[in-house]
Amino acid sequence: PAFHPVPESVPSDLNVLLIAVDTLRADHLSCYGYSRPTSPVLDSLAGEGTLFENSWAHAPSTRYSMPAIFTGRWPSSIDWQPCTRCDSFWPRIGAGNVFLAEVLKPLGYRTGAFWAYAYFDARWRRGFERGVDVYDSQHALLHKNIGGPAESRGTSAAPIADDGIAFLKAHAEERFFLTLHFYDPHLNYESHPDTPGFGDAPADKYDHEIRFTDSQIGRVLESLKTLGLWGKTAVVVTGDHGEGLGERGIAAHGYHLYPPQTRVPMIVRVPGMNPQRIQAPVSHVDLAPSIVNLVRGPYQSSFQGRSFVDLLAGNPSATTPPRKTVFQEVSYEGDNKKRALISETHQLIWNWTPQNTTECYRLSEGLEAPDRYGEDGECDALKQQLRAHLTALSLPPDFSERLARDVTPPGAAAPAPATALDLTFGPPGETPRVKLSGYDLSGKPGRGQSVEVALHFQVLGPMPAGWKLFVHLQTPTGAFENLDHPPVGGALPVEQWVTGQSIRDRFALTLSPGHPAGPYTLKIGFWRGNERWAVTPPAAGNRAQVTAFDIP
Repeated sequence: PAFHPVPESVPSDLNVLLIAVDTLRADHLSCYGYSRPTSPVLDSLAGEGTLFENSWAHAPSTRYSMPAIFTGRWPSSIDWQPCTRCDSFWPRIGAGNVFLAEVLKPLGYRTGAFWAYAYFDARWRRGFERGVDVYDSQHALLHKNIGGPAESRGTSAAPIADDGIAFLKAHAEERFFLTLHFYDPHLNYESHPDTPGFGDAPADKYDHEIRFTDSQIGRVLESLKTLGLWGKTAVVVTGDHGEGLGERGIAAHGYHLYPPQTRVPMIVRVPGMNPQRIQAPVSHVDLAPSIVNLVRGPYQSSFQGRSFVDLLAGNPSATTPPRKTVFQEVSYEGDNKKRALISETHQLIWNWTPQNTTECYRLSEGLEAPDRYGEDGECDALKQQLRAHLTALSLPPDFSERLARDVTPPGAAAPAPATALDLTFGPPGETPRVKLSGYDLSGKPGRGQSVEVALHFQVLGPMPAGWKLFVHLQTPTGAFENLDHPPVGGALPVEQWVTGQSIRDRFALTLSPGHPAGPYTLKIGFWRGNERWAVTPPAAGNRAQVTAFDIP
């Protein structure tokens, strides 16, 4: 989605402070309606800025949610690479992904990032260091893992705040983008002197950690004011994911997409913009485009999120309406995959593998709401939207370019094939649905070489669901080699063809040096299960011959 105009009231030399609090669920902050005074500093910040009522993480763990925040991309759309010598199996983010600091640094920003968790250790270069002038993860050493990354002992919030304050003092005269990562609300829940306590139960101790972290954030914000930077610094606060505190029998996080694990705060205070609370759903992938938009930076085609600057300005875009749903996902060991879609009122969860079950909840019915899948029409609508979204994610990266090059819309003149044919396909006894009008061949096939074939189709009628194109190469032995593929390089399956379209389907025809001499025939057809469409003129096996050639 396109960027939005930035009000003139927003400083042209805007600084940005992005605060990411690990394991911070929204409903345990006072400003989100919690009964305990866990967050006086963030409450005050929300009172001066925009609080998003429905803000969501895409994933329930740091290794997926932080990359989404800093690249503006869904975790499953990120180019992941192995991190073979790292301290864990968690992967690197590939060089093809653009990080937020990489966009801001060329605009004249002094960039800094201070991290409190081993995942961000500078030695592993997982990608978060790209575009960052001052990168420091030393305080991760203050947290000692207990049998793995799920739990640790130690505290780092005060040193992280100290580093942030030092950075602000050192670069007060420069335009800056500063990231601070606070880790203390993560298990194990520590005790902090001079910070109010709420009891000894896990939820009580968790709230105590939030109150302590809130006080350290307050020190940083007070420093902005003391240094005279408050009037030209945007402050963004979010949690990377939430925390289960026994709801549905689940403690901690990492494997579930329910609201305790994925509903996070999103508070954005921008000088020159009025305070407000917004109901429209927003998500982590919206953060990077919104920040770049706010500082009047260049649009990035790699961003999958929607800039919410129009919402901050109180002027929702008519051409790019606010999103209605947020996509969520988690994949973990043992081929466990869950995908979800969440709206202002419902959350639908598809337990893709291995269970292949679906759940749906009305958010108004609480954190342990009954499953309404199968009885609520909104759930059915969300399931269809989720299927469409996952289909889009499976498309090739150059999807748009392939469609523009090889699909001619109804009524427009299509390119003529180099070699003309007149073959039609359709259900036996019915009007044909597809015509093969010809083909192009980029060269003469030969051993050890590859040539491109382009089949020219015209769509004559509606395409039923489930039908696919088959492409077979009959060899001199009489055997068939399978060259089946989704048409247009995977961009346009047969069942999505539209009446009146003209389609060029390109694919490579490659013969190895070991292919035998003799006649070869390229044949195609359409199939679904055990069914085949009839070919006119008729052909054996309903395989229509496209071309034939000899290999000496």
